[in-house]
Amino acid sequence: MKSKLSLLAVALAGVFPLAQTAHAQTTAELKQEIELLKRQLQVLMQKVDAAAAVAPAAQAAVDPQEFNRVKIKAESTEDNFEAAGFKGLKVSGMIDPTFIYSSRQNHAGFVFLNNFDGRSDGESYAFDNSYFGQAVLDIQKETEGGNKWRLTLAPHKSASSGYNLNSIVHEASVSIPTIDAQTRVIAGVLPDWSGYEYIFSNQQPLITHNMLFDFTIPTVYSGVGMEITRGKWITKFVLGNVNETRKGSGDKSPALTYRADYSKGEYQGFGLAGTHSFSSGNRYDLFEVDGYFVRGDVTWQGQLGVGRQRDAAANGGNAQWWGLSSLFGYNCRRACRRSRASTTSPIARTAVACLGRAPKPARC
Repeated sequence: MKSKLSLLAVALAGVFPLAQTAHAQTTAELKQEIELLKRQLQVLMQKVDAAAAVAPAAQAAVDPQEFNRVKIKAESTEDNFEAAGFKGLKVSGMIDPTFIYSSRQNHAGFVFLNNFDGRSDGESYAFDNSYFGQAVLDIQKETEGGNKWRLTLAPHKSASSGYNLNSIVHEASVSIPTIDAQTRVIAGVLPDWSGYEYIFSNQQPLITHNMLFDFTIPTVYSGVGMEITRGKWITKFVLGNVNETRKGSGDKSPALTYRADYSKGEYQGFGLAGTHSFSSGNRYDLFEVDGYFVRGDVTWQGQLGVGRQRDAAANGGNAQWWGLSSLFGYNCRRACRRSRASTTSPIARTAVACLGRAPKPARC
């Protein structure tokens, strides 16, 4: 319709200049010009009608039956995908064969899928037999209602295998929204969340962990709790078992473990975590604070931990400890370029430029 009006406007615009000069022409000449304009207007109208007829023809180039068939097939595929449970499903994993050389232990070789007591019955979790050498399968599922399910399997070296022999379950948890998506009930088997270091080696800048991670913090929790997100704060707690899948005879008191994190901005933040057992036979209190700063090529992380445990010292008394751990990293890759420039004069200049920086660390 717009094209039709535009062409008419062009035709009428051609009439007015002729009308302004009509007083200088005879009647016969005016009639001839009018007839000529009529014929030109008819030609223009025919072109407009032809252009309007082309548009429906172009739209009909797509076969309606073929379009409907493709549409039905796409909808069917989407329905089958959802019915099979693949919607909201994420599966990932990693393997980590690691070569270890230890002068104190007098051995060298690859470590992969070995138990914490892999060499002998007397061996256990240690700095040179930590969580490296794993194979991990991580399965996560989020339903339409907002429920988040997670099952992480790590044969031989899961968080629970040190206390539940041969267990391959590293995490089996569910997170259920309550009054909103930021207030959730959490339950299941959960790996420890203390400190600034992650458990899996592919998330670590170094192969081994710090001594606070290895010897002073819990390993795994099982129970029920809450996770609450408010602004820049994330707080969570669990009431249940710590480093055990089932209470022993006479032990009826649960342990409380918690963590709070605050992200001050894009580059820095801090957190605190604690675990307190109320069992008379195994009373302990653990507390730590940690923080991070990541900006460009610079990474700084730190952790301060304190703790005590009743009747756990070598002499039979109460054990107490404190420790400090810190990691500083600078991601650097420098390339030197030497250039010499001279002119027609005998003056020459020499310049050395150091260029290039590696990408910033992938995580804090």
